[in-house]
This record gives sequence, C-alpha cells and structure tokens, in this order.
Amino acid sequence: MHPDDQSKIRSFLRKKPSKPAVAVLLILLVTVLLSRDYIADMARLKGVMDALAPDGGVIALLASRQTDPSDMLKDIWRSDKIPHRWEVINYLNHAAKKRPKLIEKMRPILAEAARDRDLTVRIAALNLARVVHQDYWLPSAIADLDDPDDDMRLEALHTLHRGKATNALPAILTRLHDPSTNVSAFALGVLHNFTGLPREALTKNAADAVSEWLRDSHTALAAPTNAPLFQPGPGPDCSDIWFEGTEGKALPLADLAGRPILICFLGTWSGDCMLQMPELRALKSGLGDKVHIIAVGIDPLSDASKKHGSKINPETAKKHVLRLAAIQRANYPVVFDPGGIALLRLEGAEIPAHVLLGPDLRVVRRFSGRRTATNLARIITALSPPAEAEPQKP
Repeated sequence: MHPDDQSKIRSFLRKKPSKPAVAVLLILLVTVLLSRDYIADMARLKGVMDALAPDGGVIALLASRQTDPSDMLKDIWRSDKIPHRWEVINYLNHAAKKRPKLIEKMRPILAEAARDRDLTVRIAALNLARVVHQDYWLPSAIADLDDPDDDMRLEALHTLHRGKATNALPAILTRLHDPSTNVSAFALGVLHNFTGLPREALTKNAADAVSEWLRDSHTALAAPTNAPLFQPGPGPDCSDIWFEGTEGKALPLADLAGRPILICFLGTWSGDCMLQMPELRALKSGLGDKVHIIAVGIDPLSDASKKHGSKINPETAKKHVLRLAAIQRANYPVVFDPGGIALLRLEGAEIPAHVLLGPDLRVVRRFSGRRTATNLARIITALSPPAEAEPQKP
C-alpha cells in the first residue's frame, strides 16, 4: 500500500466520530438485534402452531416478550388443537395475578373455555373465571349441574361451594336426588354449609327449609342473572387418525364413521385403567352396536414406559396388553398407537383418558378418570349427535 494511503487511513481512524454518526450506528445495531429476536420468536411461534403438543415454556417465553400477548394466545387457542388449548388456559392461570389486563382481554376465550368440550380445560377455565370475578362463572357452573357426567356435576358443586354462591341454592337443591350418590351427598353438604340448617331438616323437606332460609337470610346473594352461555362449535376433526390392530393392520377411524366412537387410552400399570376395562365391557354389552368402543394400549410407547421406570420392548408390551385384555374378557377391540400421534393430539396420557367422537368423527367430549358403565352410557346417549339414517334398500 502506498505510504500516502496508509497515512489517510490512520488519520480517518484517529478522527472522533460525530454524534449523529454514533446515533445512526446505534439505531442500526438495535434494529439488527431486534430483527434477529423478532425472527427467532416468529420461528418459535410457528413451531408452537405446527406442533402436535406445544411446549408450554416456549409459549410463556413468547408471551413474556410482548406487552400484549392476547392476539398470540388467541391464535394458539383458535388452532383448535386440544394440547394447544390446554397450554393457553395453563398460561392464563399462572398469569392471572401478574397480568390482570391480559385476563380481561382474554375474557371471550375464557367464556368459551368455560364451556369447552374438554373437561380438563372447562374445569380450569371455570375456576379461573371465578377467581378473577368474571360474571359468567356462576351461570356456567349452574348449567354444569345438569351435565350427564357425574364427575362434572360434582365439580360444579365444588366450584359453587368455593365461590360461596348462596344464590345457586335452588339449583343445588335439584341435586339432592341425583342418580350419583356422591353428587347427592355432596349437594346435601353444600346446602348444610351455606345455610347452617341441620342435615335432618334438609333431608326431610329441603325445598321448604331452603326457601324459608332464603326469605329470612340477610347474607344470601342476589339471584343470578340468566346470562347467555357460549355454545361450542364443532369439535376437532379426527377423521385422519388411525390405530394399529392386533394383527398389525391399520384401523382408520374413518372406517367407523356413522356411529359414536368412545376411545379410551389405557396403561396396564394403572389400577384405575384396569378397573375401567370391565366397565367398558359392561358398556359394550349394554349399548351393543349403538357405539364403537376402542381401548388404546399405550404400554408399547417408549415415553409411557420410561415415566414408570421400565424399559419395555414394544412387541412384548403389546402381547402383555392383549393378554390382560383376554383375561378381562374385553368385548371391544384393543389397539395400539404407533408413534403416539393420537396420544399427543388427544391428550391421552392423562389415563384413563376418554374421547367421545360423534358419528362425523369430531370430538364431542374429552375427559379423564374412571367412569362407570352407567355414567358412560348416559354421557354417550346425551351428547352424541344422532347418526344419519342408513338408506333403505329397495
């Protein structure tokens, strides 16, 4: 390099940069850094939307970077994927105290979630709505007192009890003669706790005793308003889900369209699952061809076995499941879920997990925990849309 050129370069480097130049450089640097973070966050969000089961930690991270993450959370909720809706409600539960303005902006989603087809989401949203004083929690809980599922009616009573909803007493009275003894007994306890009336008086003539208490009490709340409740639209479509039959053949759900389908995810290490199998047998005996019942053994899935401290060969696990099904005299197909795709999409790991599909293969209800055959029959009969009539042969 020529000596004169070297001298010019040294002279330029010794010059103190002007303030405008520094400002421009800083703006450019901040823009590049923000753009990089924005691009990375967009990639993370796309990963969340595309995932079968999203990472709740990633959703929390993305929400923490935004002053108002309500639009993002609404988009995740509207994906209509069961695991995604779980994570949105879970985040809102954790954010309720720290971000009250966000809860208010998410009010339409919470109102929808309080009537969700997934009872895990419904119960969480209903209790969150009660805690943050959303007015629709009370009519939602009262409506659930008429739910066909014993467990949902019991949960509604718990919610009303926690909320000290003395204005729900007339509705609670209707549960004293509930077909479930657990529900009727708890309803009596709630009435006793709210009114202080002796259980004997409530047992003999609860309606008159409660009416008199409501008339004379100065602590009873005003009657609840008849607020319109959100009516859920069609559930997620499961027409592309398939399972593996006992002989390794594919069993597409599409082949079973036209009747309600009850899918039950089971693990042989779970006592509740083993107790659920005879209930499924009794249900099938009672309803016959009115419903398809499918038990999905999750033992062969590596993640499921690892959680319970054992390494199971998939083929050995399948034989073990089928042997137990034979011992239980299962009169319904026992199938498997290669890759755990259906398990993820339907949140089947909360075993025993039940997913009721309508004749159109859309989710009508999802719930977990053991149920009696009588309760399952009531749920299926009450919630399943009628199957389309088969065309008569000429």
